[in-house]
Amino acid sequence: MLLEREVSMKRFVAALLVSGIAAGAALAEATPEQTSAINQYAPDIDVSMLSDAQVDAAFAAANGKDSDAEKRTQIEFIANGGGSRPMTFSEEQIALIEEYVSPEEVAKMTGQQMGDALSIISTSENDDQKAARIKALIGY
Repeated sequence: MLLEREVSMKRFVAALLVSGIAAGAALAEATPEQTSAINQYAPDIDVSMLSDAQVDAAFAAANGKDSDAEKRTQIEFIANGGGSRPMTFSEEQIALIEEYVSPEEVAKMTGQQMGDALSIISTSENDDQKAARIKALIGY
């Protein structure tokens, strides 16, 4: 009887948490084009659960000039909150960032900043705009 109450209480608390999260989160209404582009590289991502900012960043990554593997990595990183799990970066990704800031500055960057920088790099902005945004990102 006590175990049954415990299970019931846990389900009740879980339901409250889920409803609170759903009510408090501003989920995006991604366009079919955005959803298709994101899922082309990261088919396991539920685009309907992403925020507007995440959809924009993931869509930019999907349309970037990186390899398919790099696009998948970037999109998964963005979808997972940009730092909710440890992230490693390839030499190619680090070299991309080093095109905009010095290797010394890259060495000081957090995983979150590196992921954000890669998202910026994947946009259609010109190189000067990308460099300015990345430098602002790291407080340079």
